[in-house]
Amino acid sequence: MRTAAAQHGLVTRRQAFFQGLNDTGIKRLLREGRLQRWHPGVYAVRALTGEGSAAGDLRTAVMAAQLAIGPAAVAVGPTAASLWGMQGLAARDGGPVHVSVPGSARFLLSGVAVNAGAVHADETVRRAGIRITTPGRTLRDTVLSTPREVAVSLMDSARNGGMLSEAEFASLRSANAGRRGQRASAPWWALSDPRAQSPLETRIRLICTDADLPPDDLQHPLRLPGGRSTAYGDLWWDRGPVLVEADGAGPHSRPDALFRDRHRQNALLHAYPGLRLLRFSWRDLRHPRALVAEIARAGAG
Repeated sequence: MRTAAAQHGLVTRRQAFFQGLNDTGIKRLLREGRLQRWHPGVYAVRALTGEGSAAGDLRTAVMAAQLAIGPAAVAVGPTAASLWGMQGLAARDGGPVHVSVPGSARFLLSGVAVNAGAVHADETVRRAGIRITTPGRTLRDTVLSTPREVAVSLMDSARNGGMLSEAEFASLRSANAGRRGQRASAPWWALSDPRAQSPLETRIRLICTDADLPPDDLQHPLRLPGGRSTAYGDLWWDRGPVLVEADGAGPHSRPDALFRDRHRQNALLHAYPGLRLLRFSWRDLRHPRALVAEIARAGAG
């Protein structure tokens, strides 16, 4: 049980034997539902896995793949990005976990996408017991296979979260030279901004930048009445002036946060009578031209 607890609720056949079980005992536990076969020779201890969080489920799935493949398997690409907590990817929804193995060995495991290719030792770390690419290598891999909006959102999230230094980030574009997909993704690195605090902010910024209406500032400071507190606007245009707030899922969707936001909004409009404050949600991204037009009509254009 202790071994499984250290492996996100998983145990291998060999480890079970070491704990005193045999094949007969394993079959009995499988029949009783106390064990669940995940991959050949890898079992989940139901008392430890159960109903967990999405992040916990992903960690268990990756650990299962690594136990089945062996110590050379490393979580890479979008799987590594999710494990690091980078924001911007769609929900996994049961999709495969991505791991890389050196050499040309082939592994056919349900729910696992195995990529052949070595990852340098200095680009791998162990996180929560799982072998995973570093944030920098994770970004280098993931931007090659994702749309621009997702790639830049991941960059922004990693930088905003302090997952890598600015010096390291500056080296990633050139480090990808010669890789498939590098030419298409090369311009995206310059679009990243570490001040963005959500993928929705990133996408609104990209839409406006594409329309030649980039914001003049992000997380723009605004002193509230009394001078004792400061509000920070997501995207700011000096002309107008116009302030755009990104209303995405997360803290702004909680009733208590919405209540505080309304009070902040009223205070801002009182303190800055000429300010035009606009709010956009994920739904507004479906109509990018209308989004830009509304910002322009507010005085930013």
